[in-house]
Amino acid sequence: MLRTYRTVVRYFSDFWGRSEPPTVVEECKFRIMEHIHELNLPSSVSKRDVDKIKVLFQKQCAVLANYDVVVAEFNIGDAVYRSLHFHNDRSTYNCTVQSLVNTHSQLHSIELEYLRGMMYSLPIAFVYNNNSFSDMTALVLGCGAGVLPSVLSTIQGIKQINTVEIEPEVVHCARKYFGYQDRANLKIITEDAIEYLKTCKMTYSLIVLDAYENSELPNSILSSFCEFLQSVRACLTDAGVVAGNIIYYDAAALETELKRWKSVFPNLTLLQINKNQMLVFASIIDLFDSDKKCQELVSQAIHSITTTDAVPLSASLVSDLRTVTK
Repeated sequence: MLRTYRTVVRYFSDFWGRSEPPTVVEECKFRIMEHIHELNLPSSVSKRDVDKIKVLFQKQCAVLANYDVVVAEFNIGDAVYRSLHFHNDRSTYNCTVQSLVNTHSQLHSIELEYLRGMMYSLPIAFVYNNNSFSDMTALVLGCGAGVLPSVLSTIQGIKQINTVEIEPEVVHCARKYFGYQDRANLKIITEDAIEYLKTCKMTYSLIVLDAYENSELPNSILSSFCEFLQSVRACLTDAGVVAGNIIYYDAAALETELKRWKSVFPNLTLLQINKNQMLVFASIIDLFDSDKKCQELVSQAIHSITTTDAVPLSASLVSDLRTVTK
């Protein structure tokens, strides 16, 4: 927390003594700089080369009324990036980064660390689906820029990817500014994830929980999280995998969160992203009777996935997947 505090002080010291608060562009830049270390930048490019930040879109959410949806664009060297933010001008220092993409490689541009970690669900789902993607179905709760479902839709064998997003302005931005396109096996459903799960008639091989309003899940989900996870489980195939994201600030909070997950899903595989963030991969059945067996099977799956043309992942993402098992 000390590093973050110093960063905040260093940034906002530029605005102390002036009457007006930071502009949306200034807040977006600050948040972007928090994530700049996650980008796959050439060694010749300095992190200080972020410039020409401009807001392409800003509009109050239709459903999430406390927030504006903001799309920013900026340059790093010759590359052009776009970022999606939720901004709340009624709260100080509240402009989170929801998505971040390189516009020159949008389809495979998974720049945020936790989203690259979410792709670790691919080899786990691959193992649980008899070492195959054949006839798999995927559900993504939360659209963002639409990058994750777009990547999933390119993988041969995954027959359907549905994305549920409550906020229509987010869907609009994904389509207009981030290159998301519906395909035969890819569609967005504009609906509350809680209501969708209650009435869902499909079962899915992979369910990704990415329905974040700010840096955490909405209160409507958090207030009855175990019940929400039960609804997720009801939509999961017997051999399915659920991927989720836990943000925590002390060991007790992490323990409480994991207990809630374990009350619904007996088997958890964990991936530490940073000191305050952990990814959870949950399942009903357990193929990994030990950490060593998990490492072995997932390593084999990653080798299969990253050496076949049927899974056209970017070189940087292939590297990230291979790294997590080392």
